[in-house]
Amino acid sequence: MKKDHWEYQIKHTIPPPANGNISLERLINARRVAAQMILKYGDQYEPIFDRLDREITEMENDKNKRDRLLRFAAGS
Repeated sequence: MKKDHWEYQIKHTIPPPANGNISLERLINARRVAAQMILKYGDQYEPIFDRLDREITEMENDKNKRDRLLRFAAGS
């Protein structure tokens, strides 16, 4: 019997980093997987996608804010 692709991905997750921080890249990948799951299995996975999307937006905003602060502090 052929293994389902999603079953494989869920069982073979990558452990979180030792420092406990999840990278933006990792969140973006998780959002992509969540979108694929919604398309394949239905809307019950939408809350996961929404949460990941919010987390990504927040991280991007924080990074943009920090970049702006650094520019202002440097006098640019």
